[in-house]
Amino acid sequence: EGDHLINVIRTEGEDNIVLATANGMAICFNENDVRPMGRDAAGVRGIQLRDGDSVVLMKQINDEGEIIIATDEGKFKKVLCALIEPMGRYKKGTLIVSMKDGASVICASYVTMPYSIAIVDKANNVVEVSSEDVPIAMQSAKARKISACAEDNVKYVVAENYKLIKD
Repeated sequence: EGDHLINVIRTEGEDNIVLATANGMAICFNENDVRPMGRDAAGVRGIQLRDGDSVVLMKQINDEGEIIIATDEGKFKKVLCALIEPMGRYKKGTLIVSMKDGASVICASYVTMPYSIAIVDKANNVVEVSSEDVPIAMQSAKARKISACAEDNVKYVVAENYKLIKD
């Protein structure tokens, strides 16, 4: 009860699946850890969620690319996928970003080629930055402020495929 489907991925049989949560946790496991099922099956659990936590990213990855993390503190970071160690599924995972109490991940995205990120502030102003502007950091490190936006002024972040519509 209360579960929602967030993603469906057609896989090739050799990659890993990464899940990231709003509380800054992440897990990476081999896709072969998920058994094949019929369409009426309930599925398998990917990560043990703490009370109040939710999944913000589910993506098929390989050792290339990075995971971009954006927090509601207005801070950003990239984590190299090659540094995210695979483990068995349905564990608590490991910390992917350290945040102050009460903060949360508002966007997590996988990047293999540079793309634009739209940052919307609390006054609904939109700033576009390149994924290349987000600093790379160790997995458990804190995210950092980037020059394009004021700290604690980010409403939401849209990464990957988006298009700004101009009047």
